Amino acid sequence: MNSTNPPSANFYSSAAAIFLAIWAVMHVGAAVSTWMTAGTVSDPLAAGRIQQNAWHLFGLAIFVGALTPRIWSKRSGSAIIAAVITTFTDLGFIA
Repeated sequence: MNSTNPPSANFYSSAAAIFLAIWAVMHVGAAVSTWMTAGTVSDPLAAGRIQQNAWHLFGLAIFVGALTPRIWSKRSGSAIIAAVITTFTDLGFIA
């Protein structure tokens, strides 16, 4: 019988860093699109609120993107922080 070794912690940290980097890039794009959409709204209060959401999304995406090198080097605290930020960011925009 040939037994296979389970993936190492290095594999998981690398995979998490790659997926979070992709998440960050996609959300920077979403923030830019949201900001541009706000320019088409005629009500200035609504446009300001949409721009504020875009700014928050952009800032959180940059922060998660900045955490990816730390996650790649297997720092579990960074992975936990990134997981919490990505979860609550997406839930906030869905709900």
